[in-house]
Amino acid sequence: VVRTVTLNETSNIKLYPNPTVNNVKLFVSSVSQTDIKISVCDITGKLIYTNNVYTQIGGNEFDIDLKHFSDGIYFVTVTQTNRVDVLHIIKQQTE
Repeated sequence: VVRTVTLNETSNIKLYPNPTVNNVKLFVSSVSQTDIKISVCDITGKLIYTNNVYTQIGGNEFDIDLKHFSDGIYFVTVTQTNRVDVLHIIKQQTE
């Protein structure tokens, strides 16, 4: 299940596979070149991963390595200039 909170409709964001064992892919379809911040927090709100990336116009794919994270639910926040998306991912040992 993906939950998105947006301030406008400038891109399409997907996070897969969900649930995952090790890695997830973040897909961002953007209508402009822009900087985005990817943050991952655990269920308690503790920030455990952050990365600043640059998107090109069109489809962009970024890998997030979760293999060293404990099993559980994580929140992935994608922050752009005028848009914030919050998605959740389930990390588990086996599919």
